[in-house]
Amino acid sequence: MEQTRRVNAAIELLQNNATSGEVVSSLIARFEVSSRQAHRYLRRAQTAAQPLSAPKSKEVFTVRLPPGLIREVRSTARRRNQRISDLTAEALRTFLREKTHG
Repeated sequence: MEQTRRVNAAIELLQNNATSGEVVSSLIARFEVSSRQAHRYLRRAQTAAQPLSAPKSKEVFTVRLPPGLIREVRSTARRRNQRISDLTAEALRTFLREKTHG
């Protein structure tokens, strides 16, 4: 969430014709970040076609699963370069959609 706000602030400054140096200085002052962090936000803003949308908030939901299933989930997430929570959410949405439409 914070990263999105900072990148969007950089995008807004760039759209208002601020120089790269001005954007970095503004980010450092406004968000109390390091010069290195400010440059990262600037680079991300320079490659973004439009302001970033804020990610949806998430909550913790604990379930107990067999160890073999946990290994399979972790392995699949790694192979797909995907977070475990995103993989799980995708699987649950698919299951629920099929259950209601099948």
